[in-house]
Amino acid sequence: DTSVDTDTANDVAADEAAYLAAKAIYDQNYWADAQGAFAQFLLDYPSSERADDATYWSCLCQYRLDLYTDAKASLIAFQSTYPDSVYFDNAKCYQGQCEYQLGDYKTASATLADFVFYYPTSTLIDAGFYYLGSSYYQLKSFANAADAFNSLVAITDTTYRDSGLYWLGRTQLDWAIVTTIADPVHLDAAEVAFTQLFFEYPTSSRVDNGKYYHGKCAYERGQFAEAVIRFTDVMTNYPASIYYDNAWYYRAHSKYLADLFTDAIADFVAFANEPSHVGSIYMDNTSYFTGR
Repeated sequence: DTSVDTDTANDVAADEAAYLAAKAIYDQNYWADAQGAFAQFLLDYPSSERADDATYWSCLCQYRLDLYTDAKASLIAFQSTYPDSVYFDNAKCYQGQCEYQLGDYKTASATLADFVFYYPTSTLIDAGFYYLGSSYYQLKSFANAADAFNSLVAITDTTYRDSGLYWLGRTQLDWAIVTTIADPVHLDAAEVAFTQLFFEYPTSSRVDNGKYYHGKCAYERGQFAEAVIRFTDVMTNYPASIYYDNAWYYRAHSKYLADLFTDAIADFVAFANEPSHVGSIYMDNTSYFTGR
């Protein structure tokens, strides 16, 4: 019966048109509207071949709207309902990202470790390593964090690479600091990561923060003259940096530790007199070391 075939073709055409319309809304970043459109699609075409696609993108609408608890639950349900979907690996990765955003770093690290192990060719493998490393960093599991960030940095064509270098440097620096005496091996690794960041990504938004922690590398190593130079670089070239006051304090303290007492006093006094430093966590130390 050709009329049946025609009706079926029309249903498929309507199905595809409705899905593509919802996806077009998503692609324009109208997350709430897109979520409503996908929900309506699933009500109208529950047996559609596009059901898994629509469900996946609906989950991502929740993620984009920062509804991480809802998104996590939806992504877990998606994996249970559509174990053979081409989006299964992506859903696992976004589940881990939701857990990270919710501050559940232990669960996130387990989810994302599972993801990078079982789906090494996923298009989201770079995001997986980034959030895996970030989860381990928050847990102060520095060896595991360094492994994840090194894996990320090895991917040369990812937009996460500058962030990977920055957090690799931070990880190695913090790993050095938690030892009784700052471990030169990890300080060396931190220096390499930060230097690579500055050289390869000079316009990255990570550079100003990286410059501050690069200064901390010299400070922790006891190279106070070099630390003064690096902290001055932050203050001179990145006056809007969130670490501007940190750099100023540690520059003054580096001068003190280098026995440059006159310069240190001038820097500490200037720091204390800066109106924006009222309430700074460094104010007590500044008064103390000025007296010293």
